[in-house]
Amino acid sequence: MVLIITLLFMPAFVYMPLPGIAAILIVSATRLVPLSVLFQLWAVDMAEFVILLITTAICVLVDGAIGLMVGGVIAILRNAIKTSQAQSVTSSTEDDVLVLYVSGQASYITAIHIEIEAIN
Repeated sequence: MVLIITLLFMPAFVYMPLPGIAAILIVSATRLVPLSVLFQLWAVDMAEFVILLITTAICVLVDGAIGLMVGGVIAILRNAIKTSQAQSVTSSTEDDVLVLYVSGQASYITAIHIEIEAIN
């Protein structure tokens, strides 16, 4: 359906000035992320908000594809750093059973640290 509409109305867009098309794109892009989501992201996770701003700035000033790639790489690196950080492990013995309390993310990356803390 979209293809048919695009093919039918494409000749009309040839005569439309580029600032008009740019205005349509800007309005549609600003509606992708509502302001309430931005304020919530600001309050909950400042680092994610900064990644959003960096991605948006690169998309607008350089190129959309490059901006999305840079934002994705930054987000992946941040997640990798967060995941690989040392965990806080406390243990207690209840009826000859060792109980571990782990704060933070537990994954195969941090498993060796959790095991060492449990043994000691």
